Amino acid sequence: ASGSRLAFDLGKSDFKIVAVQDGEVVYSKETEWDIWQQDPSYHFNLLKTALKEAAAVLPKVDSIGGSTAGVPINNDCVWSDCFPNIPENLYKKQIVPIFKNLAKEFDDPPLMVVNDGEVTALAGMQMLGKPAVFGISMGSNEGAGYVDREGRLTGWINELWAAPVDFNPQAAKCPWSGARGVGSMYFGQRAVEKLAPAAGFDFPAGMLPQHKLKEVQKAMEEGDARAVPIYESIGVYLGYATAQYAEAFDFDSFLILGRVTSGKGGDIILNKAREVLQKEFPELARIQFATPSEHMKRVGQCVAAASLPVVRQSILRQTPAMLPPLDQEFKPFILGKRAYLQLVAASGSDAIMTIALRRNDSLIGKMLIPVLPHGHPNYEDSIEYVTKMIKFMLWQKGGFCLYLHGPTIMCNEIKKAYSQEGIQGSRFHFDIGVMEKIYKTPFEVVVCQSVHEVPEMLDAPAKVGGEASGSRLAFDLGKSDFKIVAVQDGEVVYSKETEWDIWQQDPSYHFNLLKTALKEAAAVLPKVDSIGGSTAGVPINNDCVWSDCFPNIPENLYKKQIVPIFKNLAKEFDDPPLMVVNDGEVTALAGMQMLGKPAVFGISMGSNEGAGYVDLEKLAPAAGFDFPAGMLPQHKLKEVQNAMAEDDSRAVPIYESIGVYLGYATAEYAEFFDFDHFLILGRVTSGKGGNIIINKAKEVLLKEFPELSHIQYVVPDERMKRVGQCVAAASLPQASK
Repeated sequence: ASGSRLAFDLGKSDFKIVAVQDGEVVYSKETEWDIWQQDPSYHFNLLKTALKEAAAVLPKVDSIGGSTAGVPINNDCVWSDCFPNIPENLYKKQIVPIFKNLAKEFDDPPLMVVNDGEVTALAGMQMLGKPAVFGISMGSNEGAGYVDREGRLTGWINELWAAPVDFNPQAAKCPWSGARGVGSMYFGQRAVEKLAPAAGFDFPAGMLPQHKLKEVQKAMEEGDARAVPIYESIGVYLGYATAQYAEAFDFDSFLILGRVTSGKGGDIILNKAREVLQKEFPELARIQFATPSEHMKRVGQCVAAASLPVVRQSILRQTPAMLPPLDQEFKPFILGKRAYLQLVAASGSDAIMTIALRRNDSLIGKMLIPVLPHGHPNYEDSIEYVTKMIKFMLWQKGGFCLYLHGPTIMCNEIKKAYSQEGIQGSRFHFDIGVMEKIYKTPFEVVVCQSVHEVPEMLDAPAKVGGEASGSRLAFDLGKSDFKIVAVQDGEVVYSKETEWDIWQQDPSYHFNLLKTALKEAAAVLPKVDSIGGSTAGVPINNDCVWSDCFPNIPENLYKKQIVPIFKNLAKEFDDPPLMVVNDGEVTALAGMQMLGKPAVFGISMGSNEGAGYVDLEKLAPAAGFDFPAGMLPQHKLKEVQNAMAEDDSRAVPIYESIGVYLGYATAEYAEFFDFDHFLILGRVTSGKGGNIIINKAKEVLLKEFPELSHIQYVVPDERMKRVGQCVAAASLPQASK
């Protein structure tokens, strides 16, 4: 069930909805409904609203799968007892196409709806990992299904709720069909309703069957002996029906789902059924009864239904030759990019999307992207690739105005993805919002009628960072702590790291903490000739236009006190020359100073960048680390580093995984930056783990990208790993003479 999938399971008491992302259930909900409503719009709107709620947790909707009590054919609801009261003329017009009409609400993704019993059997095959599975769901009714020995759904209707299981002429009568002795009265909540009075339960008049079931389940959980014979009776029914079904279906495993099997009662049902087989049908004792977890008993059909539609296989999802030990689903961007470009070249398409981004001082970033024509099976890959390349360029160069030229349909789709309209529903609302904060202007998308209307690329590289002569202060702001150094004629004479609470809403907290730390450092210098700085975020002309070091500052206070915070700090030292840049830029500058040569790319694995705390928090639990609730990311890192220092084998795959990420990211970055050396800084690389990261990254390059094996990874000493950015920042300003 790869991709982003919705699914529903319609029963006569309630319906279930799930959202599944790459095989993981990320949303599930059960909703009671009134199937007796005569207005089709009641049913359609209730289902649409529920599916929309589920879709809200997904980035997109790749497919919709469904199961329903009744008989769907080619996704038409040709008959279903979930809509028993709809007038025939309205049934044909509005209920028969209801599933297709629901899919239209999500731009018509692949759709597949089958009988609820069939997905019961499918759920069994998925859970057990083998075919020849028969399954029933004991919910509002009996839903039955079968997967044959070839792993195929037969296409039979398998409405066994209406099939006989009892020859007793006085057997209970089914309220839907009027027949006696059929499955609906033996394997669903109607069975509980039928048996409960004989067990001593007395329900109020008019109580619904699903509520009677809840009363019996509650009694079972509380140790009420009256409930036991109800479940034992259903178990006996199941044992004899198993022998009956085995003469019509060839199966080895029998999966039981549905709310009737939830709780302790489910175990009683299965044990009694096994007892019947052993006593009456020993030749069938080989049949294995199986039940999923409690949650899956209730929504298992819905989850299995999510896997039904065939979703287009994206060329962008390439499996690497080297997988991170703790992330087997990793799909490197660089491999998807190369596979996509090969596909476009092989297709013969000559269509080009021209992209440009305008940023401050009329500087322009630009790229040309080959794309597939509308109607190509992988057209959606073109949309995803172009939008992701724009996202990369936004965070590489920045920008507030996006220019597009290319196929009209594609331009309109990309404009919609990056437009202000419905921004909160856009996958890129965060990116757009940050760019608006940085450049203090609304983000704009311009579709150009001619390629000549797209502005040409214009960059303005600045030469900075010479010798650090004189008496200099410098800071490096991260989201977990900040570093301060004092440098005298190129020598570090003072350094300190200070943890801080970036979530504080009062700007004076941040200003005073930084001022005090800088004053302490200045005390060891004869004077302050300059102040250099680096910060997570985007400083422009020494204004802190956006930084995630101050995420909780109200907008009005941010503009007044955080935007000028660096300049105001400099005033505390009589306004010496000041220069503040992005923390990544000083990482590369530190590399150039250390190596004595240019063409250096650098990343700092601290509180941010792709292989920082985010990875550690994702990877550590998979490696067996269990952190207390509320533990800060930097403290989790220290725990892992301590474990690594003590040769705890759990830590090794964490660093190996980060190394694999780094290797593939190196190849990706090499397509955007021309460099020979890759400098790695930051506390994540401290200790033994840093060597593992570098070695694993080298291994990736040798195996997947031998043409890049000339790139040299460079790491400074342990102290410079932590404060190297800060030291490099000290050299940024041209000091006063």
